[in-house]
Amino acid sequence: MKVDRSEVFERLRSIHLFRALNEQQLEQVYYHLELYAFEAGQRIYEQGQAADAFYFLHSGRVLLSVPDDGREHEVALVEVGDTFGEEALGARNARTTNATATTRTMAFCLAAEDLDELSAEIPDLADALSLLEKSFYLSLKVRPRWLGQREYIRFISRRHLMFLLLRLLGPALVIFGLVLPLGLIWRLDAPQLLWPFPLLAMALLGSLAWAAWVALDWSNDYSIITNSRVVSVEKVALLYESRQEVPLEAILGSEIRTDQWARWIGYGDIVIRTYTGNIQLSKLARPDLVLQLMEAQRVRATRAKESVRQSEIRSALHRRLAGLPDPAPQPARRPVTADQDDPHPIVGLWSHLFRLRQEENGMVTYWTHWWMLVVRVWLPTLLLVGVITGMILTLAGRFDELPLTPLNIMMILTALGMLAMGWWFYQYIDWRNDRYQITGEQVVDLYKRPLGLEHKRAAPIRNIQSIEYKRHGPIGLLLNFGTVYIRIGDTVFTFNHVFNPSEVQRELFQRFMQYGLGEKQRDQERQEMSIADWIHTYHQMIENPADSGRNRPNRRDIG
Repeated sequence: MKVDRSEVFERLRSIHLFRALNEQQLEQVYYHLELYAFEAGQRIYEQGQAADAFYFLHSGRVLLSVPDDGREHEVALVEVGDTFGEEALGARNARTTNATATTRTMAFCLAAEDLDELSAEIPDLADALSLLEKSFYLSLKVRPRWLGQREYIRFISRRHLMFLLLRLLGPALVIFGLVLPLGLIWRLDAPQLLWPFPLLAMALLGSLAWAAWVALDWSNDYSIITNSRVVSVEKVALLYESRQEVPLEAILGSEIRTDQWARWIGYGDIVIRTYTGNIQLSKLARPDLVLQLMEAQRVRATRAKESVRQSEIRSALHRRLAGLPDPAPQPARRPVTADQDDPHPIVGLWSHLFRLRQEENGMVTYWTHWWMLVVRVWLPTLLLVGVITGMILTLAGRFDELPLTPLNIMMILTALGMLAMGWWFYQYIDWRNDRYQITGEQVVDLYKRPLGLEHKRAAPIRNIQSIEYKRHGPIGLLLNFGTVYIRIGDTVFTFNHVFNPSEVQRELFQRFMQYGLGEKQRDQERQEMSIADWIHTYHQMIENPADSGRNRPNRRDIG
């Protein structure tokens, strides 16, 4: 099957891998290309086969999947302009996924030998392919539970490897400084020198644990680009967790920030601007290539929406000109939820008993975590325990030596007990009155004091610019609660100390996307109906010119 040369070059320029190449380099790539056609349902390659070719899609769609307990687990849906078959890059490992054409598909192919030749001749292409290969294998290992339905990772990366090496320098120097005296003591075999051996050994183990923690901490930070959003994940083991994200359609602009040292080594920061704040993808290798990929995703998303809109306009015109009735409006459907971060069973049970989340009639209500109730009521609870203990001891006759009678002691303890219970229930009601709600159109923050101040803030979901959450300290990580920050205009809404903040963030993101899609769909439908009315009226005027001018006033009658 032949494709026009100019069309091939246009496709190459639209793919982020080849955007930085000049005409001569594009000519080299074009010389090695082969075009293959696949029917819907045809398997392109299977897991375990030799990785002998790399593909990028010209038309159609390809589903990448991994066999899992007899089922096909979706990894990615490859669309026009995307690449697949990354196993053929670099180490030439066997295929780790299955690739299946879901529609009639045309894909350009580069054989493994041709990839080697092109990489040797075009260093920029070699860097881009290496970055793509690392992202592919990392995406197979890291499968975030917050991904939505039909949302796939297009790029994922940790910070530049140099920052891991720099942070390992401290424990490495300590380990080196400990190994020398340990080896010397062992070699001399002098009993009088053995006393510091246990201390040095413990210090060595501590240094090894320090190095392991540094490596774990580095591996927990990710920059992710999906087909819907850009996400920055930052975790400090046992202390802190944060995830910032912005929908692709909410990005106003982006830039790369580097210095001379960063340019020498090949890393930089990508700063993404939104209406009220920035999100930073920090210390990435080859940020220029990552930025090209992100921009390609933005352009593709825009073109896909425009294509859908044109298709809907054609359908509306066809119905109107054929005299068919307009379809009934479809009710809004709640988005399919993605897998959540599964808490420990005991944590989940307590959360259910304390009702930290409730969904009713499309409105989701969150309460602060039960641990915050524990923080509030520990003192009145301690007082109640003391009162009950005092009553038991009084009935046992342990306070007979006191000048007060047992009846007076019981009356005092009863009064203290009633005061402690009132205090306890006041704190409970105060805790319960703080609610955070997500409706189909609004984000609501309710704050109410028992028998006192009541404060309510609300803002439209459509104005959300960015969403992030943070979990601080070992208690927050262990019990899975944190604070969600929602930037809406010039205001920051906070859902404080909510259970499973990653799920709250996902819920907000899904509601934002659902509202935005609904608004755009309604606007498009109104525009389509208006255009259809105009064209329908025009056709009537053409077919019946006498009728079209029947009520038109004569020029002499005006004025």
